[in-house]
Amino acid sequence: MKEYQWYGEATAQLIRTDYRHEFKRLFSRIDFDYLVDYSGYSPYYNQLLTSNPNPEAKHIVYMHNDMYSEYVSRHPRLYEIFEQYKQYDKVVSVSKPTSELNQHNLQARFEISQSAFDFIDNIQDPSSVLEKSKHAFEKAQDEQLFKQDNTTFVTMGRLSEEKDHEKLIRAFDKVHQANPKTHLLILGEGPLKAKLTTLIEELQLKEAVSMLGHKGNPYPYLQQADCFVLPSNYEGQPVVLYEALILQKPIIATDIVSNRGVLEGGYGALCDNSVEGLLETLNQFLTGQLAFKTFDIEKFNQRAIQMLYEKVL
Repeated sequence: MKEYQWYGEATAQLIRTDYRHEFKRLFSRIDFDYLVDYSGYSPYYNQLLTSNPNPEAKHIVYMHNDMYSEYVSRHPRLYEIFEQYKQYDKVVSVSKPTSELNQHNLQARFEISQSAFDFIDNIQDPSSVLEKSKHAFEKAQDEQLFKQDNTTFVTMGRLSEEKDHEKLIRAFDKVHQANPKTHLLILGEGPLKAKLTTLIEELQLKEAVSMLGHKGNPYPYLQQADCFVLPSNYEGQPVVLYEALILQKPIIATDIVSNRGVLEGGYGALCDNSVEGLLETLNQFLTGQLAFKTFDIEKFNQRAIQMLYEKVL
C-alpha cells in the first residue's frame, strides 16, 4: 500500500500543464534529447525537466545521498520530488550501495519502476585537489596547528546531524586522555556549531580540538594532517573520501553503506558507527595496526565516464 500522497490527479494535471507552459517559455522550440536534473533537490527543476514536449527525450535525475534519510532528518519537501521520480527514465545514485539503499527505501513507497534505479560514480578532479593542497593556509597561524611531535586527525563537513561530529569528539576525548600528543581539527560550519563548541568546553578539550570553521581551500589542512576521519551516519558518495584518497591520506570512516562503497578492499579503515567503534580504530591507527592500499583515481575516473555514456547517453 502506498504510504504517501502528494495531491489529487486533477490538481496534478493542472500543475503539469503549467509546467509545460513554463518549459516552452524558457526554452522556446529547442528540442532536447536528454534532460538531466543533476542537483536532485529542487522540486521546481525536477518537475520542469519532465515537462519537455519531446516524447522521445530521455529524463534522468540524480540522487546524491541516502534520500529517504535526508527527507526524514532535514528536507521534508523531498516528498514532492519523490513523487516525480516515476516520470524519469533513470533515477541515478552516485554509488552502487547508495542506489540499492535508495531503491529499498523509495521504490515501493513511491511506486517507482525497479528498472529506473541505477548508479553512476561521480567523476573526481584530482589535478585540482593536488594543486590546491600545495597552497598556503588561509591564516598563517594555522601552520602552528600541525606540531611535529603530534598526531593530527582532521575531519571536514557540515556541522549537522548526519555528519555526527559529536560522536567523533567523544571518541577523541578518550583517545586524547591516553595520548596527549594528539590533535583534532574540525573544518566546517553548520547548525550544530554552538552545541559542539559547548561539548568541547565541557570535555576540557579546547587545547586539543580546533573548530576552524569553513575554509575556501581545505586541502592544505587535509594534506598536512596525519589521518582523515569521517564519522557520518549517512552519505551519498562522499566526495571528501576521494579527496583524501587523492592526497594518499590514511582514512578512518564509519561502516555505513556509502563509505563502504568507497573504502572496501583496504583503501580505508571502516569502523562500527559508534563512539566505541571510532575509539577502537583511532587507537589502532596510533599503534600502527592499520594498513591502507593506494587508490587509482585515474582508473576510477575512466570507469565513471564509461558508466555515464553506457547508462545515460
